[in-house]
Amino acid sequence: MKKIILSIITTLLFTAQTFAQTKHFQGTWTKLETTYVFEFDLYINHIDDKNVEGYFDWKVTSPDEKNIFSTAHYNERLGSTAREYFRGIYMPKSKNYMLFGHKKEDPNMIIAPDDYRLKIDENGDISGRTKAHNTWKGRINGKRVVGEQV
Repeated sequence: MKKIILSIITTLLFTAQTFAQTKHFQGTWTKLETTYVFEFDLYINHIDDKNVEGYFDWKVTSPDEKNIFSTAHYNERLGSTAREYFRGIYMPKSKNYMLFGHKKEDPNMIIAPDDYRLKIDENGDISGRTKAHNTWKGRINGKRVVGEQV
């Protein structure tokens, strides 16, 4: 009986550690057919085996040089930062995330909440597409930050 109880407790502790895990990625967001570049730090908190939440810390590094409105808006904001909060789901078998931005802290007006379809590759890095104003031309590429306690 003691072995069964110890086994259950060990399993529950391991499961709780896995679900409470926060993953950190650093990378860039770009948009096809533009020269936009935003850098990000992405923090994904696994609530349970399916549900996640977290945030992106964004930094604008390049406007779309092909768009006069983009350059007028972003040139004076280069280096500005914002935070976007999301909720979503994780599909362990396919290692896919579906994330939905729902709130932002953005005093410089550099971002809009977005939707994301992302995948973890065999190296533990993340990539995928973003809705980007209903175009799905946004691209995320990020490297896992390893060895850091988040």
